[in-house]
Amino acid sequence: MAPPSASDFGGIPGTEADPYGATVAGEVTINDILNKEEPAAATSQESAPAPSSEPESASSSETTEFVVCPKCGAQVPRGFKFCGVCGHPMEEAQASEEDLNATVQDMHPPQPVAMLMSQDPQHGPTKLVDLYDGQEMVVGREVSDFMSDDYYASPRHARIVINNGEIFIEDLDSLNGVFVKISSSSDPMPLEDGMRIRIGGELLKFRRYPAPKPSEDGAIPAGSPKRAWGRLEVVTGPGKPGRAYALTKDRYIVGREEGDVIFPEDGYVSGKHMEITKMDDEVFILDLQSSNGTYLSIREKARLEPGNLFLMGWRLYTIELV
Repeated sequence: MAPPSASDFGGIPGTEADPYGATVAGEVTINDILNKEEPAAATSQESAPAPSSEPESASSSETTEFVVCPKCGAQVPRGFKFCGVCGHPMEEAQASEEDLNATVQDMHPPQPVAMLMSQDPQHGPTKLVDLYDGQEMVVGREVSDFMSDDYYASPRHARIVINNGEIFIEDLDSLNGVFVKISSSSDPMPLEDGMRIRIGGELLKFRRYPAPKPSEDGAIPAGSPKRAWGRLEVVTGPGKPGRAYALTKDRYIVGREEGDVIFPEDGYVSGKHMEITKMDDEVFILDLQSSNGTYLSIREKARLEPGNLFLMGWRLYTIELV
């Protein structure tokens, strides 16, 4: 390999520099070269430089970028092939500068803003995984260790997103859905056609009947005297409704001991568990401060409050901010 020339150090054509800084008569050192600007065009007579309105050093420091020499730590102007202090080659150091910046960032990794927890009635809450702002985490039987033994969970069940402190959960078309607990202290929640409800060990499905419309010739569809506006089905399997309750009144109570729809053999259902109400053309559901709560299926995506309980597969989960 040929020895470095002065031009490799940003030197002046026609001069030679000793890489170890030794000065030879009639020559300049590397440090002189590094700090020397391009010479002005040759003139017949040398004259003193014209005065500048701004200090030369200030302009140079604002425009020159430096790279740190990996051998001696000196600052070397970007583009120089060799360090002006120790003569170390600088090409590799400049090429690895981006890697160095990435390493510095790795020294300060992002901090979690929330944590996903399971709610076990016997063992209490258990931390499962940290969540980070801007993160989109898919959970399911095939992608999450903590759901691998839950065969009511789909392979890719739901997506959890944290965005500026707000928590969102999205059902990824799972077989058994995602259910969010209704707060017993909140206002009644809207109940829409096709929504599923979990109370105790029961899975219910609400169906809304549209108001009958006369035909083009004015004939009115026949039906029972008390026309139903909806139906509450007990789901016994995928697409397999069991008992069904026609909804004809404006208010229905569901529970284990009292109400219009009762489940006397389900010990997880409270005596008076929930209420379904029809107001004008809208239907609402309300938890009656039950012991184990009322869970309503989400439609695609829902916003969660910190601490909200939600059901995926056969387990309860919650997300707490940290």
